[in-house]
Amino acid sequence: MGLRRSEQDRRLAAEMRAQRRLVLSPLARRKRLLGWPIVAIGAVLFVATQVANYSQHILLPFDRHHFFGQVGGLMFVVLGVSWATRRS
Repeated sequence: MGLRRSEQDRRLAAEMRAQRRLVLSPLARRKRLLGWPIVAIGAVLFVATQVANYSQHILLPFDRHHFFGQVGGLMFVVLGVSWATRRS
């Protein structure tokens, strides 16, 4: 026998979810604020190493094949998007 939820229970659950979204910890708030600038930094790093690769310039002295710049840029983009769009 399953329990049936009344309309009031559904409304209360929806209200609790909305309140949880509004109340973020200081760390979560900081991560949301830092997320989009990290995305921008990662995108610039990726594009800059891509352009340096095609123009045969060395952007990072330790990265002659532009692998770390491109992978690092993509990692920054993924990390920033996950921080900026996090719900809790």
